[in-house]
Amino acid sequence: MSENWLSVQVVTAIGFGLAGGFALARAHLSALAVNVRLYLTPGTAWRPVGLHVVRLAVVVTCFTIAALFGAPALIATLVGFTLGRTLELGQHR
Repeated sequence: MSENWLSVQVVTAIGFGLAGGFALARAHLSALAVNVRLYLTPGTAWRPVGLHVVRLAVVVTCFTIAALFGAPALIATLVGFTLGRTLELGQHR
């Protein structure tokens, strides 16, 4: 293992991963709240289904991009997503 395994690039990837995952979780769950309201209102069912597909596609895309930057970025994004999800769900209890 190299002496500089914790390089500036790795630290930057971890920082952006944490922040991006946190923001992604907050946006994902906010869109989920809108999605639930759309499912409960009478009318066409295509609008909430479309939002559901877009919401999941954005999450998959963001995690795929994080994976392209390596394991530390992907793990940091997952940790940030989990923290954001925990805080968002904690506000609604």
